[in-house]
Amino acid sequence: MDIQDECCALLAKPIEEIREDIFFRPDNFREEPWYDDFQMFLAIGVCQPLEEYALQVRKALKVMGFDTCTAIWDGKTFIVPDEPQQSPAEAGSENRAE
Repeated sequence: MDIQDECCALLAKPIEEIREDIFFRPDNFREEPWYDDFQMFLAIGVCQPLEEYALQVRKALKVMGFDTCTAIWDGKTFIVPDEPQQSPAEAGSENRAE
């Protein structure tokens, strides 16, 4: 299986099934039309791909070890880091001064 086949197989999986692969290289995606958006996220932690590519970019970022989510601002799709989930008790303790 060559690298292009490996990338296609990865992108065909549901995002929940994708796991970080420390040996997977970012340039394995260089032939994808959304590669510049992928590189932008790696550089600054946010990107704005075309809406039809957002899920593919998120999958590629997940295999690189980044948990992300999609956000819509002013009608534009952005990929941003996913915030860790907090329990209600943890969320309430942030607002208290100690």
